[in-house]
Amino acid sequence: MAAISRLRDVHLSHEARFTACAASGAVAALSPEGAGSLISVDFQTVKDFTVSARPQAAALSPAGSELAIVTTDGIRFFSTATFEMLHRLNDAFMSCLYGRENLVWTCARFTPRTVVLKAWEPESWTPIAQAKVADPYGNSEFSLFAHPDKNSVVLWAAAGQDGQCLLWATLTGSAIAVTRFRSLNDTSHRCDDYGRPVAPGELGRHVGDG
Repeated sequence: MAAISRLRDVHLSHEARFTACAASGAVAALSPEGAGSLISVDFQTVKDFTVSARPQAAALSPAGSELAIVTTDGIRFFSTATFEMLHRLNDAFMSCLYGRENLVWTCARFTPRTVVLKAWEPESWTPIAQAKVADPYGNSEFSLFAHPDKNSVVLWAAAGQDGQCLLWATLTGSAIAVTRFRSLNDTSHRCDDYGRPVAPGELGRHVGDG
């Protein structure tokens, strides 16, 4: 089992309900009301910002230069230098993730039993590939997490007491292959007061508190 040690506490003026980490080490934290903080790689600088919509998930580009925020009406992409909006995607998105600088993953609800996973080229915002993924429980919450293979992504499907599971998705050319991890049917993540799944470390008012 890997050991995890605390590096530093960074106190914020708002709840850190949603967090995103860049490969560079930068961290973004947002409250459900849209108050946010961008924490520098050395943890010395905290840049405050606000977004007008209510965040539901967030992702940082590998270099930390772009911040994607999932809201009820789509995904908004911001420059972390100016916090000006760079682009917007409209759909019933549930999660997004930067696989690498030139690859963005999104997951959107299609039907109560199906979600659509897409891989995008962020310069032109042209879809590279997409795949319909069966919802194993129906109306599950889907979240995306990083995979060691930069052409792959981890999908977490969570439906509270009905069950949770993990799926692997891999982009090869213009096709996405999705495989369920059959050896794990209970991820044991917590849920918030509204029954939505909450990954460890996403609740609290400062980053680093155990």
